[in-house]
Amino acid sequence: MEKTLLIVNPMAGTSRKGQGLNRVVRRLEEIFPGMELACTKGLGDATALSRQAVSDGYRTIIAAGGDGTINEAINGMAGSQSILGIIPMGTGNALAREIGLSLNPVRAASMLGNSISKKIHLGIANGRYFIVGAGIGFDALMMERVDRSYKGLKRRLGVIPYIMAGIEELYLYNHPRIKFVIDGEEHTGEYGLVVKSNAGRFRFADPISLDDPSLLLCLFRHVKAIPFLRYWLSVLSGAPVNSEEIAYIRGKEIYVSSDDPVPVHVDGEVIGKLPVQISLVEDGLNLLFPKVL
Repeated sequence: MEKTLLIVNPMAGTSRKGQGLNRVVRRLEEIFPGMELACTKGLGDATALSRQAVSDGYRTIIAAGGDGTINEAINGMAGSQSILGIIPMGTGNALAREIGLSLNPVRAASMLGNSISKKIHLGIANGRYFIVGAGIGFDALMMERVDRSYKGLKRRLGVIPYIMAGIEELYLYNHPRIKFVIDGEEHTGEYGLVVKSNAGRFRFADPISLDDPSLLLCLFRHVKAIPFLRYWLSVLSGAPVNSEEIAYIRGKEIYVSSDDPVPVHVDGEVIGKLPVQISLVEDGLNLLFPKVL
């Protein structure tokens, strides 16, 4: 019998989603007989658990949590033959949106019973794999602010703390000069978003997808309130805006540096400050996709 491990972050997302965890486990046990369960207790646990599961020969590893938990699992599995399944229990659930998985954890569990495995490309930033994107500057500062000032509100209010932090950061941003060298070509700006995939109807850039063999840099030459807000409103509406302030540049190797202490995040988790080397990793992960009925 093929071995399956479910890795659960019991603190992910809102309290409402956490209340359905027992139903998720029961449904997955029906689909994956003999499935084992492991719970995370802190940062890095999902990476350690998934890496050990790969070493122990587990065929399928399911990560139940938010984007951070899923990113940790990817970092334990990248380059292996094991297959990742996800159960969205976080605030953003970007990957679940992109692959068409229900945002209801119990329904998502049922969908894994009718799914197929596909090889997808990843990004890697200073040794940390990512599947959605890496932010340099503004949104990394926003995430730092959420963790510093609004962390206790995330489980109760969902995305609202991020909106609050984003508005604050927009007026506090110090407009650093950031240099981006993409496949040898140099560009400068005040903020950059390196996209590997979108988030379902929330589209950071069009077109880009998990099977696209490139990275897409969304380069903001200047962070100005009105164009910047227009871009993010357009992301939420599903149609990224065209603006002379934004350049869309494809490539496979991106080196980013600045004289300022600019933070970097991958898939919503801050990993440090510039400089950062970002690269495409082709066929880096086996991922379960729900079948289109």
